[in-house]
Amino acid sequence: MRNTLFVVFLLASPALAGEPASDPSRAFTGTWKGTSTCTNREVTPGCKDEVVVYDVKPDKPGAVTLKGDKIVNGERLWMGDLPFTWDAERKEWISRFDGGRVQVIWHLRVDGDTLTGTLEHLPEKVVVRRVAAKRG
Repeated sequence: MRNTLFVVFLLASPALAGEPASDPSRAFTGTWKGTSTCTNREVTPGCKDEVVVYDVKPDKPGAVTLKGDKIVNGERLWMGDLPFTWDAERKEWISRFDGGRVQVIWHLRVDGDTLTGTLEHLPEKVVVRRVAAKRG
């Protein structure tokens, strides 16, 4: 009986069975609504504070696509889609964008139903935007 319980425990435990213990994209998946606020207009003089809606969909474990919209005159306007990957060491989602003249990196953290983060301008690593959003 004891051996049977042990085998059942091993088979029921995903981490011990060789599967990922949990997929961090589950916590990030969904719709987020909040603000994206400019923090350094010297580096990004054209920056505008925005009300945002992010729809996050999983691609594979540890990878998602974020569809970003801003609200203008009560309507959602698409800003773009960004791939994010999970950085287990930093416990955050990262997306790098290199548009030639503009190079940035997004850092987003999920804590329950709260999403916070920053946008860093590269190569100087200056924070130019802060995000605060809630699920829903």
